[in-house]
Amino acid sequence: MRTVHAFALTAAVAVLAALGCGKADDPYRVSEKLDSSNPDEKFVWKAAQANFAEMETGRLAEASAGDPEVRRFGQRMVEDHRRSQADLTDLALKKGFKLPTRPDESHQKDASKLAEYSGAKFDREFMSQTVSDHKKAVSLFEDASKDAKDSDVRDFARTMTPTLRDHQKMASDLKDRIYSAPAAD
Repeated sequence: MRTVHAFALTAAVAVLAALGCGKADDPYRVSEKLDSSNPDEKFVWKAAQANFAEMETGRLAEASAGDPEVRRFGQRMVEDHRRSQADLTDLALKKGFKLPTRPDESHQKDASKLAEYSGAKFDREFMSQTVSDHKKAVSLFEDASKDAKDSDVRDFARTMTPTLRDHQKMASDLKDRIYSAPAAD
């Protein structure tokens, strides 16, 4: 049920963005860019972009990975980051924060590059990118869990940090295993 709710919220935000919503009277406040100087809103924005990026590359892994473990890991990224995005959407609505409609430009380029690969080459590139992205995400969330001014934002960051650390460890372990195996392509 929670997965359905998370998917529905993510889909609703995407539909509203496609319809051109995001005006001041729009409760979802979706936008193409963030124009706030509020550090807590900036964190929520960056966290949402990271969620979108992980969901996008996770779906690519489900379709293009050669290793079954990498496919399962991609599926887990989609599921976990979809749940995170649903919680983040709830938080943003409560606080009146804007939300992005997609990953940042850098992650979009990374996903486009990944989409060109399949099999073992995809596995290596995806796992390298995922380790790097989760290292940055853990740092972002650890900082917010200490520095956010809003207690709800701080609590969200504290709640998600262990999951992100877990993702980072799983990704690192899987990357090490893949890089230690002989290249198949």
